[in-house]
Amino acid sequence: TEQGVAQAIIRGVIDFKRDPWPKVSDNAKDLVKRMLDPDPKHRLSAQEVL
Repeated sequence: TEQGVAQAIIRGVIDFKRDPWPKVSDNAKDLVKRMLDPDPKHRLSAQEVL
């Protein structure tokens, strides 16, 4: 559910073993992790992502 996904993001838990993640590059997964970091001091800004 959307609520479950939101809670997982808040906890910093991302399941990269489920589809479509196994087909996604390690660099892309790293980017997603850094964009979803629950700590705003460590999270990438939109400008940094671009």
